[in-house]
Amino acid sequence: MGNLLIPSRVCVETVSESDLDFDEMTKCSPETMETIASSSLDNPAYTSEAIEWDKYTLDAWYHPGLDHVMISPPLVIKELSQTYITQLQDSSDPCVDLVKSLKARMSWCGSKSCIETKDLLKQKTKEWFVRTSMCSTKIGAHPKPATSAKEVIDQIKSSRRCLESFSARTSHSIYLFPWNSRCDISREFRVWVKFGRVVAIAPYFCAVKLDWLRPDDAEGIGLKILEFFESDAIKEAFSNDNFQNAVMDVLYTEGGAVKLIEFNPVESSGGGLFSFKRDARIFRGEEEKVVMRIVADDS
Repeated sequence: MGNLLIPSRVCVETVSESDLDFDEMTKCSPETMETIASSSLDNPAYTSEAIEWDKYTLDAWYHPGLDHVMISPPLVIKELSQTYITQLQDSSDPCVDLVKSLKARMSWCGSKSCIETKDLLKQKTKEWFVRTSMCSTKIGAHPKPATSAKEVIDQIKSSRRCLESFSARTSHSIYLFPWNSRCDISREFRVWVKFGRVVAIAPYFCAVKLDWLRPDDAEGIGLKILEFFESDAIKEAFSNDNFQNAVMDVLYTEGGAVKLIEFNPVESSGGGLFSFKRDARIFRGEEEKVVMRIVADDS
């Protein structure tokens, strides 16, 4: 008998640049849009109980067992008290005590429980990627590293998104990662997980055609992302019944490896190349295959 063809688990669809719906790309689910529109709360995207942010903060899902599948592991974690949060939200407050605390943590660990390899990495790290429990400080497609504790604070104070996220009723921390200059936003993918399984994949940078991402290669990339999702470290994150729906952001490196960036709530994430209305079947998990969409030339 000849070799049997095994049906692919990924269905690749292309979207022409002329058909891109830029308004729809940024829209959250209809339920979230309605919640925000009807809410009388300040910053309802963060304060509404309809979005369970406490499941998706770095504080909630990060554990050292994920270090080997992440782009870079966090080397500094600083929990924020309400006093520190108030100081960060005050544009005139220099946050002197917080700067001192971060400076000490960025230079050495000071804890017997700290892993030796992380201490060595700290000594070598001169540039840092900054994020809080709920979002990073990056603005646009070209983030900049912080090179000192003061620059860390300045980046947070300059990030409207970070400052607004502090209104969420959950714990908040500062996370510092070694800066990785090889991270390329054009190689990031958003992976929608519903009911504990992947239902959709698309480039994070979806407003234009990506020269490196060809339709002929997309299926293989999609399968590698599925294999990554099914790895022990990632499956463990979704083993909790309370954590079954999420948007997983990953990086597909030039060497063909998949690395974890973060998890976000589906409820607060835009659809990108998908529409929560038009593609409702996909997001309800009713499609047999994982749908992967990319932008292609007009033809």
